[in-house]
This record gives sequence, C-alpha cells and structure tokens, in this order.
Amino acid sequence: MVTNVINVVVFFKLRKNDPINISLFGLAVSDFLICLTTLGFFTGTSVWLIEILFNKFRIQPIHVIYLAIGVPHSECVRITLLLTAFIASQRCICVVFPLHVKRLITHRRVIVAVVICYILGLTDIIQVGLMNRLRWIYHPFLNTTILSHVMMDNFFSVGVILAPIKLTIFLLIPFAAVAVSTGVLVSNLKRVIVFRQAAVLSSAPVAVDQPKEIKISKMVIIICILYIICYIPNIAFVILVSFTPDTNLQYSQRPNLQLIFYSGFLMDTINSSVNIWIYYFNSSNYKNVFKKTFCMKSDE
Repeated sequence: MVTNVINVVVFFKLRKNDPINISLFGLAVSDFLICLTTLGFFTGTSVWLIEILFNKFRIQPIHVIYLAIGVPHSECVRITLLLTAFIASQRCICVVFPLHVKRLITHRRVIVAVVICYILGLTDIIQVGLMNRLRWIYHPFLNTTILSHVMMDNFFSVGVILAPIKLTIFLLIPFAAVAVSTGVLVSNLKRVIVFRQAAVLSSAPVAVDQPKEIKISKMVIIICILYIICYIPNIAFVILVSFTPDTNLQYSQRPNLQLIFYSGFLMDTINSSVNIWIYYFNSSNYKNVFKKTFCMKSDE
C-alpha cells in the first residue's frame, strides 16, 4: 500500500502536466483501495479473528466480510479495469490522431471520464444493497442466533439477468479495449523505432515521436500487459460465477473455485503494487517529482 500512496502523491502533483497523469492518478487511487481491501480480507479471514467473531460475538465472519470487504474490493477492481482500458484507449488516440490530441483529450474531459469510471464501477453496490441483508438467524444445531448473510428471494432471478450485462460492461469490453489498444501501441512503437533507426543511419533529423512519447507508450504497454496477465484468474472466476450465481457464497465448498478466487485476490494486489517501478523507470517526470517529494536530488 505504501507504493500506492506514493503514486497518488506523485500523480497528484503531476496532474497539470499531461492529461494522462490525471488518469494515472485515478488508477493509483483505485489500486490503493484494492490493496487496502485485500489486506482487510485476509486479516478478516484469519483463523484467530474468525474464532473471536464467531465464538464471542456470534457473527458469521465469512458472510460479513463478503459484504463489508469483498464487495468493495470487487467495485475497486472494476474501477481499475475501466481506468486501465481508458488509459490504453487514451494513449491509442494520441498515436492514431497525433495532430488532434490537444483538441480531443483535454484535462476537463479526462477528469469527467475518470469520474464516470468510478461511478460505473460503484453501480454494483446498489444491486448488492437491494439483494443482500445481514440478519440474526437461529441455528437449531448450535441453539443460538448468528449474524449471517441472507439473500433476497429474487437474488438469483435478478443475478441471471444482470450477470451477462456486468460481465460484458466491466470485463469483456475493457479487456478487449486494452488488448486492441496494446496491439496498436506495440505496432506503432515498432514502426517508430524502425523509423528512428533509419533516420539515424541516414543522418536525417527525426521530426516525430520524441523520446518522451516513446517512453509513455512503453509505459502504457507494460501496464496493459501486466493487466492482461494479472486479471486472467479474475476473468475465469467472474465467468464461472456469472453463469452459476449460486457459487457466490459457496466457493469455499468447491476447491477449484476457491483456488481461482484467492489467486484473483493475489493477482489483483500484484497488479496494483508493482506499477510504481513501471512509472519510475519509464517516466522522467515521475522520477523527478518522486525524488523531490521524498527529499532526494532530482535529475534536473
């Protein structure tokens, strides 16, 4: 989480330099929330805490953690998916329409887009709030009441309808946008490198795609590739749960689903934690602000 806080601070200071820094600031915030909820989830599911909550307070820990931490974590993951797709598309526009970038991508439009990503990512909370409850349920076997998660009568019928929609909007479309944009950026980067090499050999001046632009493209490509690799477990889990809604709270009874679920949590955290190194080694502005902010000498 420390690295995410650093990213938030640095990109907040860089927000006026380039519109893409606003997008990266929004991504840093969602990454921080992912790491925070991951920490809360694994702390809440620790054996000692489960025993205390269940034995002393008669609370079903897994059910409470699902609603209190698992759901917010999923919302933050959706926000990260949408923002990564937006950043990739944003950079793709810069490459495809270089002469119209300043007109098409403005600070105000990027801020609006980031806010929309957050709003869309948080919409699922409405469904969760309407379809789920925490209630004291009497358990005859234990002869006591326990605070447990209860699903409303229309949970599964609504879930079957909404699952394909959410799968398409929050997973398939962002994933496809990242894949296509990454392909375009890689193709353009190869073309630029070949062009620059030819220009150097012929002693001709290079008039397009300055090194700064190449570094930004490389940085976005690395972020996208990391995103694609890290979210494969999530894609598998969401697809399985989307077509079998009853597995939402029964994954602990299915070893394969449990493995995919925890792998997704781990990969979420990895994807959200290592971006600092990508930024530091591919952005001179980030490196300079980082050094100035944390009492180190900048490169300038």
